[in-house]
Amino acid sequence: MHFCTYAFHACWFLPVSFVLGENCKVVCIFCKMEFKMESGIERKSDSESLKRKLSIKVNESNLTGLRELGKKLKTIQRDAFRKKFGNLLGLLEVEVQVPVLTALAQYYDPPLRCFTFSNFQLVPTIEEFEQILDLPLEGKVPYKHLEQNASVPVLARLMKIHPAELEGRIVSRKGAKGFPQKFLEAYLRQLADKKNWETFMDVLAMVIYGVLLFPNIEYFVDYAAVDVFVASKTRSENPVTAILADVFGTLNLCSERKKGKMLCCLPMLYVWLTSRVGERVSSVSCPVERALQHGLEVKGSQDWKQFFAALTEEKIRWHLPWQQRSHLIYYCGKYPNVPLIGSKCCINYNPVLAQRQFGYPIRGSPTPAALTPLLEYYENGLATDTLKQVRTAWGHVIRMEKDSRLWTLDREVPYRRWVIERVDKIKLPFKVITPLDEERMRDTEPEEVKLLKEEIQKQKAKVAKVAEDLQILCHDYVDLKKDYEERVKAHEELMRKQRAEKDYTFRIKQDLAAANAELTKRAQERNVVSSAERQWKNLYENIKKEKQEALEQLRELQIVVNGMEQQAKDMMETYEERVNYEHWQRIEVEEKLQTVMDQAEGFMAEREKVAEYWKSCFSQLASLANGAIDDVPRMLSNAESSLKFYNPPEDVTVFIEHCKQLVGVMKGFIARARG
Repeated sequence: MHFCTYAFHACWFLPVSFVLGENCKVVCIFCKMEFKMESGIERKSDSESLKRKLSIKVNESNLTGLRELGKKLKTIQRDAFRKKFGNLLGLLEVEVQVPVLTALAQYYDPPLRCFTFSNFQLVPTIEEFEQILDLPLEGKVPYKHLEQNASVPVLARLMKIHPAELEGRIVSRKGAKGFPQKFLEAYLRQLADKKNWETFMDVLAMVIYGVLLFPNIEYFVDYAAVDVFVASKTRSENPVTAILADVFGTLNLCSERKKGKMLCCLPMLYVWLTSRVGERVSSVSCPVERALQHGLEVKGSQDWKQFFAALTEEKIRWHLPWQQRSHLIYYCGKYPNVPLIGSKCCINYNPVLAQRQFGYPIRGSPTPAALTPLLEYYENGLATDTLKQVRTAWGHVIRMEKDSRLWTLDREVPYRRWVIERVDKIKLPFKVITPLDEERMRDTEPEEVKLLKEEIQKQKAKVAKVAEDLQILCHDYVDLKKDYEERVKAHEELMRKQRAEKDYTFRIKQDLAAANAELTKRAQERNVVSSAERQWKNLYENIKKEKQEALEQLRELQIVVNGMEQQAKDMMETYEERVNYEHWQRIEVEEKLQTVMDQAEGFMAEREKVAEYWKSCFSQLASLANGAIDDVPRMLSNAESSLKFYNPPEDVTVFIEHCKQLVGVMKGFIARARG
């Protein structure tokens, strides 16, 4: 015998509350209804076929102020900001449908670091995230997490604030140090008013890091996010790996605890998912622009659960227009996959499961060795060694177009069969509800439940109408507020102009009074000048008369001077004639003297030549005589010694004696000459 047990729990229609303020935020609390229907074996089968749901929450974030501040940048400044920090301003504009990501999180497969669906898997990758953020990793250093917070002086230099003032702004919330978002936005407005755009861009990027990329506490920028920003700014470390690590880390933590907050960059994950499951658009090359212009259709939580339950590999956009085949990072150092350093943990992901997303089929089941997990949270205080190993591994990054390691895949087990077996093991969170199931559920529902559902639908319609009216009121309020602000500005401008005109009138009156006093003074001075002018006129007449008399005398003196000048001229002409005559005579004498001197010089040169000639002759003669004096006695001595052996004629003997006498005479001459 089958029986039905109905357990009904409903939080009935709660009042719609709204807050009209700076951000015009409307919070609608809809009715919530849970009901269970157990029907013997059938109910037991359904519960066993589905995975236990995770209780996922997200931080409320107020991005209105940041968006307004981002719009203060001009086109050139926005381009410079994107070149330095990536497409942060584009991500800031993305409206995230929270039910999409909370439903997606139910499909997360912690050991494999991927989302496992009915017959396929999806993996967020570095290559996709770097294209979304427009910050290429190749050729740059990933985030390293140096395990020490950025110092106050470093932050003070970046933010252009005195260190003492900045240190006074640091507060602690939930055990984390950082800066309130409200303080940083107020400081950004001051920088914008001063047009200090360089510092404005740095501080704006830091706030976006804390609120959007690495959120932790609502309306608060904690030191973990600040450290990533400082590493990017001062050491050029790319934050993409840290963003991806925080996505995997928060999903793993929620899966372990079966509940928790998704503390990661939700817009990045949302854009990534939109590019894969959204409508096909080939005209947009930027993934963020695509999400802004052709985002996912707005649906309720139940609709998104059904969407993912019915999602198959045929509905996935495996080829993206903005994604080109390139060399992917498949592993680093000793790790068989890619280790990541995030702001809160070290974790890995498996590119071997993402090959389909880059146009390469997976031809086998991944081996356990290729899926070796890595997870180390910093709060445990045991991550120092792991961090060192991961940093070392990133010094040996292996990029390939396709994974060439044969041991990473077991080709005997097809990939599709492996995924289906994985699904049977871990189960899926939702099942597809067919029209037949809906009809059967409606038929088996009691009358009270049907009436209650109808009432709920009516109340939902009323709530939607009230929400729409509130939205209209919000828009009207915004328009009225803007109109009021414009009127206030116009009134202030009018008051400013009136004060300026009043000040101008007062200054004119003061100037007129001063001018009147000055004119009175000048009139008195004019009377004094008139009296003095008459005196000067009389004096002028006297001087004029004296001048005429002096001119007459001057003319007479001029005549005398002219006569004297003529006499001097005549005398000068006579003197010049005499000087010219004497000049020509002197020239003639100089010429004659030059001729005589030239002749004397010629005679002297000729005498010097003659003297040189006789000197040369005398030198030769002296040389001959010296040689003879040295040689002749020796020769005479030899000849005289040989006479003993021969019987020469008497004439020879006489000649030798004569020569000896001549040598004696010459030696006497030489001795006298030397003396």
